[in-house]
Order: sequence, then structure tokens, then C-alpha cells
Amino acid sequence: MKINSLKTNAAAAAEGRWVKDLPGLGNIELKVRGTNNPEFRRRQQAMYRALPPAKRNKGVIDPVEQDRILGVCLLDHCLLDWRNVEDETGAPIPFSRAAAEPFLTDPDYSTFRDGVLTAASSVDDEDGEAEAETEKNSSRPSATT
Repeated sequence: MKINSLKTNAAAAAEGRWVKDLPGLGNIELKVRGTNNPEFRRRQQAMYRALPPAKRNKGVIDPVEQDRILGVCLLDHCLLDWRNVEDETGAPIPFSRAAAEPFLTDPDYSTFRDGVLTAASSVDDEDGEAEAETEKNSSRPSATT
């Protein structure tokens, strides 16, 4: 395995990327940052530490709390925009934090939350893959000078 395939582009991940063809989300497209961005990880750690002991028994975090924390972190630090999100009448829902919040924090919308997580994770993964593909397709210098 080439080590460059493991490299990420932190700056590109911080700016976000458009991701489409997400499982269960139809034609919805999401602009997301990767979950490896420092703000996401700091917030997630702080929220885990703030849980009462009963909800993090022996290091095991209650699944309901895990989902809640994930939704908040995706909302605050990953999801930047969307396309093709419509209400029940087919009218477009413009992106805003307030509009996105119920879709990321309500357990009934777990498919959407999971789609955002998949998109954000793919942004983390694509950075290394893109650089590896660029290296593979670039011409190598001649051994002779």
C-alpha cells in the first residue's frame, strides 16, 4: 500500500465538499466537512465528557446519547449546505441550521443523519484516495538525466 493513499487534505476537508448518491437519500446532495475536522472532534469529546456517569457506564455510552451527540456535532461542524431537500408538498427547503436541526437530532430521521455521516466520512476518505490517484496518473521522472 502506498503511504500517500493514507494522506488527507485537511484544508480541503475543512472547506467541505458536495457529496451525492448517498444510500437512502435519493437525489439529495450534501455539502459537508469531514468528521476528522478538529472542531467536530473537540465538540464530540466535550459532549461525551459532560454525560452523567449513568449514561457512560464503564466507558460504554448509551446509544441514544451517542446518536444525539452525533447529530449535534454533524449539525454544528459538518453539514454546510444541501440540495434537493423538499418538504412533504415537494417545495424546496432552503438550508439553514434551524431547518437541518430536526433532521439530524430527531431519531425518526436517522436515515438522514446516517446519510450525513456517510457523506462526511467519504470526504475524509476521498482526500487520500484523490491524492493517490493523482500520484498514480502522474508521469514519473526519467531515471536518466
